This record gives sequence, structure tokens and C-alpha cells, in this order.
Amino acid sequence: PDQGVEPNTVSPTLWVSPDVWVRNQNDGVNKHQNVKVGQDNIANVNVANRGALPAKDTTVEVYRMNKGAGLGNAWPKGWDLVGTAKVTELAPGASQRVVVTWPSSTIPKPGHYCFYVRLISADDPIKANADTTNALQNTRNSNNIVWRNFDVVGLLTQATSKFEVMAQNSKSTAAKVNIAITEPEKMLPNKGAKVVVDL
Repeated sequence: PDQGVEPNTVSPTLWVSPDVWVRNQNDGVNKHQNVKVGQDNIANVNVANRGALPAKDTTVEVYRMNKGAGLGNAWPKGWDLVGTAKVTELAPGASQRVVVTWPSSTIPKPGHYCFYVRLISADDPIKANADTTNALQNTRNSNNIVWRNFDVVGLLTQATSKFEVMAQNSKSTAAKVNIAITEPEKMLPNKGAKVVVDL
């Protein structure tokens, strides 16, 4: 439901942006895939111009959360740069897909991670209240920042593979958290695999 109003008060979740998705190859398909270790992956970002004037010289910065740093969503210390892309000019009302190649050498071990994507433009700078040390709050306060959660998976998954998933409550009061486990190969419902959840 986010239409770009600042701050975003209409989206109950901020980490499922449809404007950021991963492909295992640069095939132009607008459907998210898990990041695979052992190969380059492609981060796709849809950049849209909501304004009445052309947007010029916009830099797209793609970061991923560094869980090993133990900093949670602290900005910028808790994030590693995946790469950047440029949008030279974008007409009013237009959108453009840009791609950032994520080299296999910098892809972390299997697990659950987050993308933090910033659009840097001299004509539309990120405001001070969206450039704080809290990346989640920054996302809510700026239409130039989006968040997307994703998973990194191994090319060969063994029965003993373990994945750590962090569930975070961004509210100031207690909240229920639903954990859904799905996998595209349909091995779970066909008794080809099992999942043990240790809370």
C-alpha cells in the first residue's frame, strides 16, 4: 500500500518491498529467487520517478545486513555494500529496472538476511530524519529507501543444514510473530525432507 508518502504509515511490514528482488542470472524476470552461494547473483531494483520533473543522475546503492557484526539494523555499521548502479535520467511517472551483480566471493553463508537499498540524488536528497543510525526507521521515513528480506541457500542442501533466522519486533509493544516455512521443490509435503525448528 506504500505510495511514497513520507513517513510511510500504511505498511504494516517494511521488509517485503516488491521493488527489490534477486535472480540467479540476469534474465529480466520479475520474480524473486533465493540467493545461491557459489555463483554470482543479480539484485534487481525498480526505480520510479513520482515527481513532476525528470530525475537525473540517481545512484542506486544496495546493501545487505552483516549479521556477523552483531549490530542488528544499525546504519551504517551493520551493513555491507553489495554494489551500485546509475540511472542517468528518468522521466516523470516513468520507472526503470537496474541490476547490481553480487559477486559470489562476497555472498555470505546460508541464512536469512536483509537488503537495504538507497536512492541517492542531488535533486531529491534523503532527509535528515531518514539518515539516522536506525535503518528500519530510515526506511519508514524516506521514499528513497526500501528494505527486502531474503534467504541465502546452498547449491547442495544436506539433511544436517542449519539456518539461523532472526525475528525482530519493530513495535514498541509485544507482538506475535508468524514463521512460515516453504520451499519450491515441494520436498516437505512429499516427505522428501523434514524441518526441525529450535526456538
